[in-house]
Amino acid sequence: WFFFFFFKQKTAYEIAQRLVGSEMCIRDRYQRRVHGIIIFVLAMPKKVSTKKAPGKKTLAQKAKAAPKRKERAKDTYEYTDLADLAKEKKQRIHTYGIILDCSAPYFHEALSKYLCTLKLVDESLDKAKGKYEFINTTVFANASGDIPKPTKMGSIFRIHRGDTKENEASIQLNCDCNIKGAWCLFDPTESDSPIAHTGQRITWESKDTERLKSLRAYAKKYFAKKEINFVTLKDGLKNKKEFDTIGRIWDAKEKDNTNQYKFFDGERMVTLEVPAKRYDYLAPQDTVKIRAAFYKDKDCKVLSVQEWSSIIRIPKEYKAALDLSKLILNARKNDDHKLEVDMYTPSLDEPKNVSEIIGNQKLKEVQLEKLFSVGSLKGTKKFKIKVSAIEAGPKNVKDWICVVDKKTQKQYKLDEVFAKGGEKKLPVGYSYYFKMQLFVKDQSVTTDSNLYIIFLCTIDGKGKEFLNVDLGRDPPSEKIIKRLKNIYKYITRPWVVIDMVVEGVEVAGSQPVFFIVDTKLTCQPQTQTHFLRQKKKKKKKKKK
Repeated sequence: WFFFFFFKQKTAYEIAQRLVGSEMCIRDRYQRRVHGIIIFVLAMPKKVSTKKAPGKKTLAQKAKAAPKRKERAKDTYEYTDLADLAKEKKQRIHTYGIILDCSAPYFHEALSKYLCTLKLVDESLDKAKGKYEFINTTVFANASGDIPKPTKMGSIFRIHRGDTKENEASIQLNCDCNIKGAWCLFDPTESDSPIAHTGQRITWESKDTERLKSLRAYAKKYFAKKEINFVTLKDGLKNKKEFDTIGRIWDAKEKDNTNQYKFFDGERMVTLEVPAKRYDYLAPQDTVKIRAAFYKDKDCKVLSVQEWSSIIRIPKEYKAALDLSKLILNARKNDDHKLEVDMYTPSLDEPKNVSEIIGNQKLKEVQLEKLFSVGSLKGTKKFKIKVSAIEAGPKNVKDWICVVDKKTQKQYKLDEVFAKGGEKKLPVGYSYYFKMQLFVKDQSVTTDSNLYIIFLCTIDGKGKEFLNVDLGRDPPSEKIIKRLKNIYKYITRPWVVIDMVVEGVEVAGSQPVFFIVDTKLTCQPQTQTHFLRQKKKKKKKKKK
């Protein structure tokens, strides 16, 4: 059989909608056009014998007789102490270090790469007592996602295949992720699993576990005595340049694509303004060190940061955080700051529990990450959790109160029942109930920064004690609405912790949903206006 096909070679520009990139280049590298005829000759295949030729082996027999390939040996790494980097000067160095300070990832135009700088320490530098207090480290990458973003002072940093360069004043350790370098970032206190790392997987040996354990033990001793250099907000007024400072974050707000915090260093309170979503890990009541901060306005009341500025959290047990806590407690004695300090922090500077569990229930405390995993509801459906409320919804507390017709089970919002035109007729079997939700963070661990939703619905009587407000049969009064507003403001404060019992409901193919039960709030909330009124009264007394 004979088939004739005529064709004309097309260029990439004629088929631009189909091909892109390298395909167009391949198609266009031949300049000439070809015209011609292709003749295909199709012939019926002959019958092939399936019988094995004498003396020849089958494919299966050949596979068995072939020598087995040697398995690839696992990578093993010998780690170098930071104090020995100057002695060895190797091109492929593997090492561990504790993060003392760092910059945020930024794009370097001259290098056309993203990079960040870190200051690393370990026990070998302390023992050597040489000229190097810390080792300057730089991580390079083509993508910002390959650059580490440390959020805590004292985090453990591991480098594989790093290079060193010795300068007059210090040793420079480099990790280029585009060539051969790799890194892992670990939490200062918890878990052998890394917070972040390069590549799809990491190599891990028993000596890695031992090294991580010894560095964490040393970090506790090191930062319990370490004096961290910084500039106070008051001294920053004199220079009017970039400076590093330490303070405590209070009262987070969002405004015009920025996050705004109250920032207090024990002497001066300013507004810290940073780009939205850049420092999402920050939470009120965190003690932080800000690198390269500057005053944004002429009055020096607004503090801002540069593109490369980092804000790292300082754990509560470190000396820098404990010293700041003492300054804040001393600030209570000063009339200029006492009311602000009382408003944003508890008297003992520790998280305050504002709830109690009803009944003698012996329930173990569960982490929210495990609780919200698919298939967590096996056997028991009640769990005890420890959380802090970041937000409550709906924001209008009137929408927390609903009405239900017990006969038809039809539900109404409070505004639907009591319209502006007057009171509507309620069904005979009606009752009021609460329906709201809390956006919470887990307080049982420090590594989980996710937000979770816990619901409250008292339509069947479960969880009616939680808000400690009796709706009764009469329409909700102004006093009840005011109390709900005060509860809303109080429980969303950063230092308030809520112990609660939740009951899970399974959802097919998805995460379970949890409702508050057997829990009662014990707080006596006071609003911000209460503190402001007290401040005005004190000022009037002084004038008199």
